Amino acid sequence: MYKPKYLEIIEYSLVIFFEKISNLLHTKLTFKLAKFMGFCTYLLSKTLRETAYKNLLHSYFPEKSKEEIKYITRQSFYNLGILLFEIFLFNKWYPRHLQQQINYSENSLEILKTLLDKKKGLILISAHYGNWEYMAFSIANNGYPMNIVYRPLDNKRLDQYINTRRNRYPVHLIQRNDFYKKGLYALRNGEILAVLMDQNQLKGGIFVSFFGRPASTAKGAAILSYKTKSPVVIAHIQRNKDFSHTIHIQPIFTEEIKSPRQYIFQNTQLFTKHIEDIIKKDPRQWFWFHPRWKTQSTRL
Repeated sequence: MYKPKYLEIIEYSLVIFFEKISNLLHTKLTFKLAKFMGFCTYLLSKTLRETAYKNLLHSYFPEKSKEEIKYITRQSFYNLGILLFEIFLFNKWYPRHLQQQINYSENSLEILKTLLDKKKGLILISAHYGNWEYMAFSIANNGYPMNIVYRPLDNKRLDQYINTRRNRYPVHLIQRNDFYKKGLYALRNGEILAVLMDQNQLKGGIFVSFFGRPASTAKGAAILSYKTKSPVVIAHIQRNKDFSHTIHIQPIFTEEIKSPRQYIFQNTQLFTKHIEDIIKKDPRQWFWFHPRWKTQSTRL
């Protein structure tokens, strides 16, 4: 559902304003401004703040104290501010500076090459963690054929703004509505299909456990895994203290089950568990302000 035109213009104008400011400032000042804007969002957006806090509370209390949960909530907003300003800086940094800022953990690129050499394509599972846009850029810029599944933003102007930057590097964008047809084509063509599957699925999802609670989850990756027998990896990008990034890629060994229904359920749960494990390593870098558990079910 798209936003009213006046809201589109206001949001777009703010983005362009901050993009121009970030491109004028020294990098250190830019990130200080980014953290400040993240903190302002934390203070001013009651809905996002309460959603993040409640999600963390349900996921971590009493393992973590309420003070620790408040701290992680604030830090997640700081990381949101940094993420936005990293996107603003894309044109300034692309491609040389970005390549210098992004590293890979041991064997990550070798894992991609080995699995793609099987000529069955590759399903890459990831999440809204760190700067996932930079991860897609880097993998594609290393010569790997990338297809990214995305949902268009409600603001048409901002959607075009983001896609213009995505199209500067060699990726193919697949709208969520075209997932099965174009995703299947990409895999059969021996390419990477990147899927972010950590957000609430309003329709057509299946309920699997995520931080101990039933969460409506997209099942498309498991369906295509069943149909194609393509290998699967879990990938994430970690933002480091110096604002550099490290990409981690590991294979996922899917559970071989004959029943299509059981295969899809068990492997959607498996993929989700891998995402949960990543978030637990540094919960500050995930999108806690997303209403992940909004769609409810009495069954798991």
